[in-house]
Amino acid sequence: MKTVWKITLDTYDGVEQKIELPEGAKFLNVEKAVTIGALKYPRFDLWFLVDTAARPEQRSIRITGTGEDLDSGESLELLIHDYLGTVVVNGGLVLHFWDNGTETLEEPE
Repeated sequence: MKTVWKITLDTYDGVEQKIELPEGAKFLNVEKAVTIGALKYPRFDLWFLVDTAARPEQRSIRITGTGEDLDSGESLELLIHDYLGTVVVNGGLVLHFWDNGTETLEEPE
């Protein structure tokens, strides 16, 4: 079945966060999550188009701020290809989201 999934991430600037998705999931959008109550750091919702029949894989998402060093030895073309989106947070903080690749997970026996 094809459907849209929402994944919520905490803000960990510059740190990769691992999420589990069906293989081949297509990124759709990223926005600041709606939260109730006060949180020290903002959270973010990412939406993916997924095929729930596909094998699971682990995807690494990295969040960076404007002006941070992105030099990872990759070409600019690769960085742009891996770019997911930008979110402006209250107070002028601007964060950028990157897809750092996938790893296929073993299915339970």
